[in-house]
Amino acid sequence: MKVRKFRILRLRHHVSMVELGRACGVSAQRISELELSENKPSAETVQKIQSGFETIIAQRGEKLDTLQQEYTACKNSLMERVGEYEYEL
Repeated sequence: MKVRKFRILRLRHHVSMVELGRACGVSAQRISELELSENKPSAETVQKIQSGFETIIAQRGEKLDTLQQEYTACKNSLMERVGEYEYEL
């Protein structure tokens, strides 16, 4: 069975159909249909999918920046024990 490239990209980078659907304004069911369909989607739909991926990339980039900052702040103390509610870095 052949699938569209965006399915491989989505799966490889752990993007759920729901996450992509929310980011691009298309239902998860429609995402599934697009991935498996042999019919060519409209230009508008292609643009929505592209915009959805770009939105997810931007969101994940911000999260990675936060992770990098927090890691840098505590990388020399990663193995220190803290209380259950003493988790500030």
